[in-house]
Amino acid sequence: MQHAGARRTGSSGSTGRRGVLSSVSHGGGGAERRPCCRVPGRRLSAAGMAAVVAVALLTAAGGAGGENRSPRVVTTKYGKLRGAIRALPGKDLRSVEVFLGVPYATPPTGSNRFSPTRTPDPWKDERLADQYGPVCPQHLPELWGAREEAAMPRPRLLHLRRLANYLTHQAEDCLYLNIYVPSLVADKTGHGALPVVVYIHGESFEWGASNPYDGSVLAAHGHVIVITLNYRLGPLGFLNTNADPSGRGHIMNHGLMDQIAALHWVQENIGAFGGDPGSVTLLGHGTGAACIHFPDGVNGGSGRPLPARRAHVRLGLQPLGHRGQPHALRPQIRSRP
Repeated sequence: MQHAGARRTGSSGSTGRRGVLSSVSHGGGGAERRPCCRVPGRRLSAAGMAAVVAVALLTAAGGAGGENRSPRVVTTKYGKLRGAIRALPGKDLRSVEVFLGVPYATPPTGSNRFSPTRTPDPWKDERLADQYGPVCPQHLPELWGAREEAAMPRPRLLHLRRLANYLTHQAEDCLYLNIYVPSLVADKTGHGALPVVVYIHGESFEWGASNPYDGSVLAAHGHVIVITLNYRLGPLGFLNTNADPSGRGHIMNHGLMDQIAALHWVQENIGAFGGDPGSVTLLGHGTGAACIHFPDGVNGGSGRPLPARRAHVRLGLQPLGHRGQPHALRPQIRSRP
């Protein structure tokens, strides 16, 4: 099934209390990581959500003009960030301040490879956030053979080929997010805290990334802060690592834990960028839309369901598919400690 959906997580309108979003488990050793975050928000209409999803997808990998360093430094809980000012084509769109390759978790490498997501280590110096981080290890389906050309509608095939160009720089150190902020924030133009849109990419549970999806136009046009994020895929992200043979334990998919950790980071830090942590909307298409709702039963292994009062999802049949190839990553994983 192909999913496209949006979710507004948060409190009930009658009580005004903030709803607790999932736990982020921490592995043994080291300081304990704080496990939960809150993502409240106001209700969006179904039509409004569909419109935002459409705009987000239409601006995937959109072109942009030149970039200069941002005049401001944003101080997050983990360190200082300086982004870049990106000019957009067209006289109706203001420029956007972008922060690319922002770490939201400790790299899941070495002994952390199959560990639950952990919060990032702080850094001392100012960090220039003007380059995308690597995408998570993955193996794309065959897109250039005659069989694929015959079996797949050409627009879809061309879209996937275009997407593949953004998926060549891979590393297990891949838990980064990208933030797109309307320039009125950097310009110190009078405004209140801006609503936040977090986009979960969703081509497949085995491949894909956030880097191809440029949130600049959506941020400029909608006066919202747009965030995209990478999460672990394939056997590194969606292998159930719960070793309880009885099956009574919680499902532990690290890809879902990564997404929850990113939302926790947003709650802690988005205010420093000019965003409203009380107005966060989750958007996803395909498997990304499914991921938005999976934590209702998984919730990072905490067993507590997420609040579902602010959820809307669109479902449709997906006539296309490909055979899963989790074994294709075996040589890549074996080559690393």
